[in-house]
Amino acid sequence: MLACATTPKPEAPPPPRPDERSSIDVLLRHRSELQLTEDQVTRLEALDQKRESEAETLRSQLGDRERAHKETGVRPQQPAGPADNAPPPGMGRGGMGGARGRGPAMGRGQGDSGRETNEMYHLLDRIDEADTRSFVDAHSQVLTEAQRPQAEKLASEYRARLFDYREAMRKLHPHVPTE
Repeated sequence: MLACATTPKPEAPPPPRPDERSSIDVLLRHRSELQLTEDQVTRLEALDQKRESEAETLRSQLGDRERAHKETGVRPQQPAGPADNAPPPGMGRGGMGGARGRGPAMGRGQGDSGRETNEMYHLLDRIDEADTRSFVDAHSQVLTEAQRPQAEKLASEYRARLFDYREAMRKLHPHVPTE
């Protein structure tokens, strides 16, 4: 008689990181659909360039922290609570702040290694905040009333894909946040 054995279902590969660099990049990639004018494109490109400059500085700091964290060889032991920094004005935790909903499962640890991990996640939060600020500025200063609903939908879909990618990467590497 053969016994039925169940084999665990193999883990699905993580989703790919979105091709878009930011919420503004999503809008620019959908310029025809949004019917953006040349002036709007120019203004959105300027907002995205400002965001990218800030994000690049933060990514550099994140890379430095990651290298230092890897050199110590220390891993967080227990998850801790979420970051206590607030979203930008007008943006709740469920809005364009996307990845802000992370709780204890995000791999934040305690002690020295936990502090390092928290600092890395804080830098990642600041990158997200820069993206949110640029989108809020685009929404209020560049887009027309008619363009806003579709822009919100496109940006929200991008942030959801980015969150799914980061969540999958967090499961693979809980001690190192992925940008």
